[in-house]
Amino acid sequence: QNYSPQGAALSFRHGALRAAIIGSTQAREARVNSANQLLSLAKTRSTSLSTSQESVCGVAAGLELKKFRAGALLYWRHYDLAFADAGIGSSIWAGSVFGAIEYKNMTLDAEAALAGGEPNALVTWRYKVKNFDQSLSYGRNGIKSLLPYALSPGVLSSASGRDELNYNLNLSLPFKTNLRLRYTLNSGSGFSGGALSRLMGSLGYINQGRSLKLVFHSYDREIITLVDSTYVATDPRNHRFQLEAKFQILPRLWQQLELGYTMKDQADYTQNTYRIRFDLACKLESWDLGLGYLAWQSPHEFWQAEELDPWSYDLYGASDRLLTLDLSWRSGAWGVSLEG
Repeated sequence: QNYSPQGAALSFRHGALRAAIIGSTQAREARVNSANQLLSLAKTRSTSLSTSQESVCGVAAGLELKKFRAGALLYWRHYDLAFADAGIGSSIWAGSVFGAIEYKNMTLDAEAALAGGEPNALVTWRYKVKNFDQSLSYGRNGIKSLLPYALSPGVLSSASGRDELNYNLNLSLPFKTNLRLRYTLNSGSGFSGGALSRLMGSLGYINQGRSLKLVFHSYDREIITLVDSTYVATDPRNHRFQLEAKFQILPRLWQQLELGYTMKDQADYTQNTYRIRFDLACKLESWDLGLGYLAWQSPHEFWQAEELDPWSYDLYGASDRLLTLDLSWRSGAWGVSLEG
């Protein structure tokens, strides 16, 4: 269901040398405004959106050895509709060069690109052994466009003129536990001050139907407000704590707990938010039964999509409690469910 280039390609191989010519054209689903301008391109097919004709053609050449790879790519991309954002062109020429080298447990790869006259780059160093995996990368996003090297995971925005330094750690610990850390440092246009940072960490345990996960986030407020104007926080640095637990009580009976707390104001704790959810689930042959409790506190009301109808939204109060009951029965191709 995901979109990918559709067309024809001609490839050539001789020893370690590689070359290819590609061409693709397709009707790509997209969200458009009232002036029939592109707002965003859909990643998956839905048959419910407008379409724009997408055309891509390019040439590539490369070299592939046992411990070394290198290549170059030149391509042209065009959409028959203009983008609503004047900073994104409907047509663009882009070229890039890539290289990667492996040595023992380390890999170093780099890509430099010129797209629309703006430089872009991504460099990644990775070290991996049996239970330890870490990487350090630097990226430069020089053009505001839909490019594969556009920076978004750390800064939550693909605006132009961004630099991102990113560190990742994945460590397997004794007793079936796992530690993950990620730290990103972002700088560039659009920020009111200096560099912004975001720290994410998790410690998880999973074994035979039982799981426990602690998650911690610490981030500069402006990282969120750049893309969500409704986000309100007093402190410039915010923190979020999450606990997720699942336990199989009996072969057909499970319980699940989710706790979340976001600290936006250390002086006035009424401005902070929390969310608690507890569920019991039971499966008996053709029957499924679920009982849940949900409570939250927030200084503001908020809208949330209706589970049964994604096109409808419900307004939730700043603080509330819900008790839910789910009952379903299935036999062959037939099924009945009741939710309340």
